[in-house]
Amino acid sequence: MLKRTLVVIGAMSAMLLCGCGMLGGVSRDEMESVIADRDFYMEAYQDELDNQIDLQDEILDLEAEVATLEEEKAELEEELAAMQSSGSTDTNGGRTVEDYYTQPFIKEALDAQIESMKESYSSTYKDLGYEVSGNTFTYWFQYADQLSNTDAVAEQLEASLTEDMLADVVADVEAECGVTGITCCYIYYNADGSIIYQDSYSTE
Repeated sequence: MLKRTLVVIGAMSAMLLCGCGMLGGVSRDEMESVIADRDFYMEAYQDELDNQIDLQDEILDLEAEVATLEEEKAELEEELAAMQSSGSTDTNGGRTVEDYYTQPFIKEALDAQIESMKESYSSTYKDLGYEVSGNTFTYWFQYADQLSNTDAVAEQLEASLTEDMLADVVADVEAECGVTGITCCYIYYNADGSIIYQDSYSTE
């Protein structure tokens, strides 16, 4: 940059001296060459100046963005401090199991699994499904045939739905959703809609 500036200054000085009659014997071609050099370096200087102005504008924009981000960060820190001071125990950031499973692509995948289960167990259950509310996930099954020995069936279901098995289901759901403190429920209905057995497990 300094070299270019000196060349420009030198060229302009030569023109001034020529205009004052101090550069006698300078040909027209030589003067035109000097002028051409001056114009070239002046244009290059202007381009460099424009680039510097653009860079300064970009720097100002970035500084403004950083300032905005710092303000947002400060607000979030204040909110977090307020939650902590109020004794809030929500570790999920407001997210729930329902939020996760009501996402269109997640719901479609789960509904497809349920339809597949209906086909596989159609001889045992005339209907089955699920319901999600807040952090509670409920599975339900309705037998195809009306069962008369409901007490015996309830005992069998209680024996099969062990606490370890339910805990594993809850752990799987929590891992998939990224949400803790959930409850999983199982409800079995007779063909007439009456409840035969229900159970639940929660990590809370």
